[in-house]
Amino acid sequence: MKRQDGLLEETGSRAAGTASKPDGIDRNSGATAAAITEATIVAEIEDQLCAGTLRPGDRINESAYAARMGCSRGLIREALRTLEHLGLVRSELNRGVVVIELSAKEALDIYDLRASLFSLACKISCAKASTTWVQNLGRLVDLMDKAVEEDNIDAYYPINVSFHNLIIERSENSRLIDFWKQLERQLHLFRRRGLVSPGAMRLSNSEHRRMVEAFSSGDIVALEALAYRHIKEGKMRLLTSVASSI
Repeated sequence: MKRQDGLLEETGSRAAGTASKPDGIDRNSGATAAAITEATIVAEIEDQLCAGTLRPGDRINESAYAARMGCSRGLIREALRTLEHLGLVRSELNRGVVVIELSAKEALDIYDLRASLFSLACKISCAKASTTWVQNLGRLVDLMDKAVEEDNIDAYYPINVSFHNLIIERSENSRLIDFWKQLERQLHLFRRRGLVSPGAMRLSNSEHRRMVEAFSSGDIVALEALAYRHIKEGKMRLLTSVASSI
């Protein structure tokens, strides 16, 4: 099976596994200090942002992370510099390194960019979609349905991320993929909020299912419209969430 067809197992299980750990670090993985790299630490912190265990404004304690991961503070600092370059954390006087806090306006601007990117990715990916790949996409929707029935945002969110990533990766457009990842890294800080209102997960996944049907039938015109509207609806769900919290 091609990499794109296997993304469910690769991405979905990794994200879902992280969400189940209180601090995002798997102490039973058998990893040793020698196996810990800057990339490992960056991935762990990104997973925690995705899972919601690290939230905007949270301080990242170098000593605590070094102790948890069994590595030097210097390696933690290198990883934090990378995360700062990615726009996920920043250094603050007298506080150290903290997770960035996107404004609602910044998050909504990112949604507008995502709508165009995702629509384009769906158009490109539809022409490359194999039967196996579409079935894999459909299985993700089924898994999200189960999470919806259980009202389990912690299960739903990482699978939702995998669904979108599966489509983006299938485009095989490296610039599109890189730009999407850049936007997603920052939007993880906000996206969960748009799915916690009553019925939001169910509505979101009904949109996913219609996209899978369009992929299956090869209806590119309908798919582009569905994909664009899906992201715009996500933006509206976020607006509703922000308004209700004021």
